[in-house]
Amino acid sequence: MILYHGTDASFRKPLLEKCLSYKDFGKGFYLTEKFAMAKQWGERKNAVKYKINLYEADDDFLATAEREGLAVKRFEANAEWAEFVYNNREIEGFTHRYDIVAGPVANSKIESHFARIKRRETTFEEVARTLPYHKFNATQICLCSERSLELIKYKERYGYPQ
Repeated sequence: MILYHGTDASFRKPLLEKCLSYKDFGKGFYLTEKFAMAKQWGERKNAVKYKINLYEADDDFLATAEREGLAVKRFEANAEWAEFVYNNREIEGFTHRYDIVAGPVANSKIESHFARIKRRETTFEEVARTLPYHKFNATQICLCSERSLELIKYKERYGYPQ
């Protein structure tokens, strides 16, 4: 399986200490199976000069991780997912126990829903029901531990624009 990471930095081996917090699944190294999504992630960081790193992993990457004893959480777009994303984005100091988290990408409209959650005008169930999937309808995979990073192997990098 090939996984992609969009960035504006040059590296082969991801370093968790360089990863940002307050993302959908918390601090970690984010990958996707969709090249177009990784391209968008890279463009968001630097529209003029971005890169897409390709990593190789077992075909059944998440099952392999589970067999090796890693804590893996898989989400569907439901209330549990919406609350987890909310906690990671909005709750200072929130942490979780997972080595790998996989699930839908929250689109930019989720922030207005989270504001309504804070005002107690809606529920996580309603947010999950009304929030459309990201336009790529793809899964993001967040590697949250050093052990999880050992399951991917750097293959190559594409630099844009060419």
